[in-house]
Amino acid sequence: HNWLPPLTVPESPILPWIVGTNECALALSAQLLEAGFVVPAIRYPTVPRGRARLRFTLSAVHTEEEIAALGGALRVTAKSLPV
Repeated sequence: HNWLPPLTVPESPILPWIVGTNECALALSAQLLEAGFVVPAIRYPTVPRGRARLRFTLSAVHTEEEIAALGGALRVTAKSLPV
């Protein structure tokens, strides 16, 4: 499986990544925080059950290096998830 979201041109500075369960979203959020990235988990009841997600918010102050580092952290974090 591929846990990383497809690459698309964003229409908003808020980028959701639907990961499924509340537990998955919370685990990913915690691991990213340990890596230095604040990425909140949005989960039920804010979103429907089974549609928990991470909410990435990008801005013009984020550098290309920071975004690349986030991508690296996502690759490492996603590998730790169950299939």
